[in-house]
Amino acid sequence: MEGKVLKDRWRLVEKLGGEGPAVSYRAMDEKTGGQCVVKTLFVPDSKGWDEAEAFEREARTLRHLRHPRIPAYIDYFSEDEIRYFLVREYAPGKSLNEWMADGRRFAERDVRKIALSMAETLTYLHSFSPPVVHRDVSPGNIVLDSDGTARLIDFGSALERPGNVAESSVAGTFGYIAPEQAGAMAVPASDIYSLGVCLVYLLSRIPPLEMEEEGGRLQFRPCVNVSEPFAGVLEKMTEPSVKKRYGSASELLSDLIGLDGRTRQFAFGKRWSCGCLDELRVYDRDLSFDEIEEVRDLRE
Repeated sequence: MEGKVLKDRWRLVEKLGGEGPAVSYRAMDEKTGGQCVVKTLFVPDSKGWDEAEAFEREARTLRHLRHPRIPAYIDYFSEDEIRYFLVREYAPGKSLNEWMADGRRFAERDVRKIALSMAETLTYLHSFSPPVVHRDVSPGNIVLDSDGTARLIDFGSALERPGNVAESSVAGTFGYIAPEQAGAMAVPASDIYSLGVCLVYLLSRIPPLEMEEEGGRLQFRPCVNVSEPFAGVLEKMTEPSVKKRYGSASELLSDLIGLDGRTRQFAFGKRWSCGCLDELRVYDRDLSFDEIEEVRDLRE
């Protein structure tokens, strides 16, 4: 379908992914000249009604979301009731799965930055009443650009009314699904579990289904090189018991911010040049993420 123009506006430029009835394209907005993504779904008969329902649910969910790390909704329409199209903002970069396939290795500082971004995004989603549960926080649905900005995509599995029997079903990417979600009982904490497994995968390069388990817990510590405090956060995120896991994304966000030293503190950094100290910095205020990384660089 490359080259086709939809509604005299959206020109399909190249295929981004998908196969069969569901395919995504990078597209050009002929009206504004900007880039966007067009997701397409072909439903020739009643066998595809479940997919059509999920497609419509994604459009309905995105239409009411406004967040810098969630690509914005632009349009939704159909042709002859068998072809459906969802147009959303283009998220530059590659999915975490693609970065991993390309051989990229992630350090703790990289993963913590992703964790902060996604925890803040989940805090936003879960703040609605009822909360929006994504149900598929996985490496294929987190897009990371070259500047390290992470965005969450694909709301086709989003649960609009947690606890509603009519919406109870198993959704998500196998290996990243929380135990309670596997039992069709997804709750906001289920997204936290999924995010934790994503982070463990980035750090270990071991797919979750191939990692050792004990009592349902991923035994990731021997496989990663991270600080003890961050390892503790990861363990709490991936706790199989929902009662022992982080109760909210805001609680997780608070702990992550604490790890990054954004509480009031003194932080000293120094740089040596030709054997002489040429810079000493003292902070007595809250530090930004970039300042924390700069202090670390100065210490090295």
